Amino acid sequence: MRLLIDACISPRVVPHIATLFDQCAHVFECGGIADDDRMIWEYAKLHGFAILTKDSDFMHMCDVFHAPPKVVWLRVGNAGTHAIADLVVRRFAEFKCFDANPDAALLIVDIERKSHDRAR
Repeated sequence: MRLLIDACISPRVVPHIATLFDQCAHVFECGGIADDDRMIWEYAKLHGFAILTKDSDFMHMCDVFHAPPKVVWLRVGNAGTHAIADLVVRRFAEFKCFDANPDAALLIVDIERKSHDRAR
């Protein structure tokens, strides 16, 4: 799974989770796309990334544009870098199952509850 991390998540998360994924990049590294959700969507689609975000806008984009790219929506409130990294590490098996499911487009990961994915 290749993971593109949205601007609403600190780039300091990358070193904590990078070894889990085939590729892990932050939108700040991707040539000026960080401020435009549609550009992030298109970049992820073009380069084979799933989007990791705390922004519900990507959930809505999933409804309109459909996958690819896949979206992992973290519902974590104002959780900090370490809490987000820890959540991704602890729930990595769910990320792998989500990635392997060709019908799943959106994985919702709650900080307190079990994750669930939805086909689009």
